[in-house]
Amino acid sequence: MQKEARPSPGLNMQHGFVGHIVRHIKGRKAPEEAETKKESKKHKASMQYYVPPAARAAATAGTQEKSKPAEKKEDSVTPMEWTRYGYANSMLVQQEINTYKLDKFSEEIQPYILQALLDSDVLTEEGLSLVMEDIVKLCMEDCQYCQTGTKLCDVIIQKEAGSGQKRALEYLVKVCEKYYQNKCALRNKSLSKWIAFVSLVCQLFLELKVDCLVTQLHAVGRPLQATSANKMEELYIDIRNAFLAWTTPALARMLLLQAIELYAGDWTLQDNARDFYYGGIDL
Repeated sequence: MQKEARPSPGLNMQHGFVGHIVRHIKGRKAPEEAETKKESKKHKASMQYYVPPAARAAATAGTQEKSKPAEKKEDSVTPMEWTRYGYANSMLVQQEINTYKLDKFSEEIQPYILQALLDSDVLTEEGLSLVMEDIVKLCMEDCQYCQTGTKLCDVIIQKEAGSGQKRALEYLVKVCEKYYQNKCALRNKSLSKWIAFVSLVCQLFLELKVDCLVTQLHAVGRPLQATSANKMEELYIDIRNAFLAWTTPALARMLLLQAIELYAGDWTLQDNARDFYYGGIDL
């Protein structure tokens, strides 16, 4: 007798051991799938974006500059480099250009003068000598620039003196000595240049004398007043009269004003006065 075929009840997917088997299989496949995705991502080609030729050249130049070891600049930058570095648009540089009328100089020498005003330590001896030479030349060609040129020389010398150097002063003296040794030829060739040179030397000499006076007052003003108050009062009156005289050059008047403030402040400059006269230079 043939048995009646019964339908298979099938696998009960709700049974606990079936769920355990499924979880075991998934846990075994998960690391394999993660490794496969990692390998496929590693070999996947990155999307390339179009970069204009100018941008590619700039990026290449920037990479090469970063790869180079940092070196101290041996000299001032050229006008083209100065503009590229962004200094031409800085407020500080524009202020220096306007104050000292640097637009009167050639474009080649302007960056050297700016560098001497901001930080002359990076200038070579040749570069700093060129700065002082061109300042004297411009003063001789334009007598009205002598007063500004004197102030420009004094600022460069004072800023360099703050770092313990005297190169600018030495080069200025050498340039003036060179022209003075050839004074006869200079006077015969151009009387106007000779007069401008004499005017420049007189103003420089006056500034040096006044600067020396103020320096000495900084050092020994207080003990001198304690020793002889009457003499100091007389000196103060002379300084005040020289300050008020219309023939006194602007830079000498500023130095005399510093001496007056020093005397009035009991031989101590206030912080704002010190910043005005000396900038970032420590006294």
